[in-house]
Amino acid sequence: PTVLKNSQEEYNLWAALKVLNSWKMPEDTELISKFLSHPCEGQVWKGRSDDRYDLVRTFSVRQKAKQILEERGATVPENVVLEEFVKTTDKFELR
Repeated sequence: PTVLKNSQEEYNLWAALKVLNSWKMPEDTELISKFLSHPCEGQVWKGRSDDRYDLVRTFSVRQKAKQILEERGATVPENVVLEEFVKTTDKFELR
């Protein structure tokens, strides 16, 4: 499903993670880990040192799930994509 950043659906996913985490039940750790691959995304412009910006796709639900899992002491796979650069010919530059 397509879930955009700052949408009701994204909020619902965050709420689900918060509720699961608040129960502090170890058996929920596996369910929380499934959020590490959720497609909910947003896009932001990230600045570089040369005053240029790149478009970056961010996965805030994955970031929250990773944070929760780390707090629980669970092992988080290294290959979880939390953000990725979007190939574009548009470059925003400060003047």
